[in-house]
Amino acid sequence: MLENYSDKVEIQCEKFISALGDSGDDEKEIDKVMDEDRSLCDRATRYVSLMEQLSMNIVSQLASKKDTEKKVLPAQEELKTFILEQSLHQREFTERQSAQQHEFMEYMMKRHQKVADVPIESRSTSVKLPKLELKSFFGDKANWPECWDSLE
Repeated sequence: MLENYSDKVEIQCEKFISALGDSGDDEKEIDKVMDEDRSLCDRATRYVSLMEQLSMNIVSQLASKKDTEKKVLPAQEELKTFILEQSLHQREFTERQSAQQHEFMEYMMKRHQKVADVPIESRSTSVKLPKLELKSFFGDKANWPECWDSLE
């Protein structure tokens, strides 16, 4: 479940990046957000792996012991404690992830607002092109070759 969430977050980040375009100014900010996301996802993946290993250890211990009744209670307590710790870690991970996404969205909204406040004339480079005069074609088939030749 956590790995699916991690994959979805990475996909969402890629969508944000593609929405930015090819602007070089935001690459450092994007790299920072992506590195933080990767770090958090790696930690969450490690926690899941640890939980799976602990679960396998408990199962193998229970299967190899004859007196499982005496061994189950401490193992259950250990597993319960571990699961509670992992739940707290996952909650912290989710909160940090949400905060980062919120910060990133605010940053993007501010950036787009700045771009929207700049007049279009100053945002683009204008080039004056020569006026091109085209002959009109009114559907007369006899004039078609002449009209076509003027377009070449």
